[in-house]
Amino acid sequence: MSFDLNLKLQHIPHQPGVYQFLGPHKKPLYIGKAKDLKERLRFYLNPESARICNMLSKAEEVIVTLTGTEEEALRTEFTMIQRLQPPYNILLKDQKSPPFVILTEHEVPQIKISRTQEKSLARHGPYPNRILAQQQIDNLTKSFQIRTCSDGIFHTRKRPCLQYQIGKCSAPCIKKNESDIKDYAMRISLVQKLFNDPLDEQVSILEDVMQSFAKAEEYEKAALIRNQIAQLRYVERQQQKILSDSRYDIIAYREGYNCFYHMIVMHGQVVHSQEHMFQNPFEHQISDILSSLLMQLYHKLSVEWIPSELLIRTQNSFELNIEHHSIFCHSPKTKEQEHWLELAESSFAHNQAAFAKKTTEIYEKQFSALESFFLETGWDSVECIDISHHHGADTSAGVVRYTRNGPNHENYRRYRLPASEDDVSSMHLALDRHFQNLISGQNINSRVNCFFIDGGKTQLQVAYETYMKFSDQLSNILFIAISKGPERKRGLEKYWIYTDQGIQELDLSQHPNICLFAQDIRDEAHRFVGNYRKKRSRSESLQTLIDDLPGISESKKKELLRLFGGWAGLKQVTQEQLLRVPGIGKERAKKIIDFLRNRI
Repeated sequence: MSFDLNLKLQHIPHQPGVYQFLGPHKKPLYIGKAKDLKERLRFYLNPESARICNMLSKAEEVIVTLTGTEEEALRTEFTMIQRLQPPYNILLKDQKSPPFVILTEHEVPQIKISRTQEKSLARHGPYPNRILAQQQIDNLTKSFQIRTCSDGIFHTRKRPCLQYQIGKCSAPCIKKNESDIKDYAMRISLVQKLFNDPLDEQVSILEDVMQSFAKAEEYEKAALIRNQIAQLRYVERQQQKILSDSRYDIIAYREGYNCFYHMIVMHGQVVHSQEHMFQNPFEHQISDILSSLLMQLYHKLSVEWIPSELLIRTQNSFELNIEHHSIFCHSPKTKEQEHWLELAESSFAHNQAAFAKKTTEIYEKQFSALESFFLETGWDSVECIDISHHHGADTSAGVVRYTRNGPNHENYRRYRLPASEDDVSSMHLALDRHFQNLISGQNINSRVNCFFIDGGKTQLQVAYETYMKFSDQLSNILFIAISKGPERKRGLEKYWIYTDQGIQELDLSQHPNICLFAQDIRDEAHRFVGNYRKKRSRSESLQTLIDDLPGISESKKKELLRLFGGWAGLKQVTQEQLLRVPGIGKERAKKIIDFLRNRI
C-alpha cells in the first residue's frame, strides 16, 4: 500500500457501507461491503491470503461510501461491481442478458424471444431462462394466434404453415384484406395490454364492453369479447402455474471449483440447468460468496422470478436478501428435495468429470515437456510442497502430487507443524516426515521423480539436504524451486535447480508448457495448504471458546452443541431456550449468554 491504512481508519466510522481499494489512475481494484466499515478494513492490516497481499501492494487509496443498512450496502456494492468490474471481485464469467418476450415493430408484428435492447411494440420479462420464455410464447400463440415466423419467411409465404393448422397462428401472411388486418391488430392490442396493464383492469374493461354489446343485442360481438376474457384468464393461469410454489431453485457446488450448477425444477420437471463459472481471486468459501453470486444471477429478473427458497448442501441454513426479497437457503428437508439436489450434484459431478477428461491431454503434454527437457522418460509423478502459517501460528505444510493425468488427490498430504515463522525449519520438518512416509509406503503410491519447492535458493538447499538423509532409500529426485517474480506477478517467476555443481538458475523462458505446469502445481499446493491451515485455525478457535464456557462440564458443552446445532446455532440461543436444558439454571444461563455475546 502506498498509503497509511492505520491513519485512514482513524476517520472511518463503525457504520455499514461500501469500501473501494483504488489502484493506479484511481481504477478500482476491489469493492467490498461491510456491516462495520472500521472493523472490516482493520482486517486488511494483517491479511492472510497472498492474493490479498498482491492486491494491497497495488492499492494507492481506499475510499468509503456510507449506507443506512447492511442490505443497502449489498445493493450498492453490487451496482458498483457491475459498473466498474474490478479485477479482484467475485464475478460471474458467463452471465448472459436474460430473455424477454417482445412484439416486434412491424406492420404485422411478430412475437419472439430477444436478449437485446432492440426496438419493440411491447416487452415482457425478463425470464430466468429461454425455456420459460418459450413457454409464455406458446401460451400467447395458443390464445391470440400471433405469428412467430421471421420477417423473411412472412413475406415469402404463399400458403398457411403448420402453426395455422394447429391453431397457433391466424395466418396473417396470406390474409391481406382490411377485416383480417383489423382482427390481427386487435389481437396485438390485447397482448400489448397483457404485457403493460394489470390483468384485472383489462378484464374489467372488456366485461363492460361485453355487457354493452349484450344490451344492444349484438350477441356475436359479445361472444367474441367473452372468448377474449377466457383467453386472458387462460394466460393468467399458465403464468401462475409457472410461478407457483411447486418450484425448486437448486445450487450444486464442490469445494475447489470456481463454478456452480444452477437448476430450476417446476412441477416435477427440470426446466433450467446451467453451469456458471465465476472469478474468485481471494478463494472465499461458497457460503461467503453466495450472496454476491445470487445477486448477479437474479438482479435482472422481475421480483416474481426470485425464489423464496433455495436448496444447497449446507450445515446451517441461512437467509439472503436480494432486492428486498428474502431467499431462505437450506439443505433438503424432504425425500423429494433430496432427490432433486442429488440429481443436480450428480449432473455437476459428471460435467466436471467430462471437463477433466478434456484437460488430460493438456496435462500429458505438459508432463511430457518436463520429461523431455531433462532428457528423461517413464516418469510417474511430480510433487510440490508449500508452507503456510498466520504470524507463526497454525503452521502447516501441504504436499500435492501430479501425474500425467493431472492432480492425483488421493496422494495429497498435509502436515501439522510446531508454531514457527521460520519457513526454512518448517520445510525441513515437513519434508523429513514426508520422505519417511515415502520410504514406508504409508498410503503413498508410486515413486516421485521431480519435486517443486515454493520458495527460493535457501528453501531449495534445505529440501535437498533433507532428501540426502534418505537418498539411499529413495529413487533419484530432481529438485526445482519456484521463486516469485517482481511484484509477485504471474509469469515472471524465477526457477532454480540443484545440480552436482550446486544451485543454478534454470531458464524456462522458451518452454511455456513447463512454466504453466510449474505455476499450476505451485498454485495448487498453495491453495491446498492454505485451506487446511484456515480450517485448522477455525477448529482450534472454536475449541478454545468451548473450553472457556464458564461453569459448564465437558458433557454439558457437548450436549449444548448437539441441541442447538453447533456454534452457529448456539450464537443465536436465548436465555429462555437455555433454561429448558436440564441442569442449567437462571444464573448459569445468564453467564452463558453474556459469554456468547461478548466472545463470539
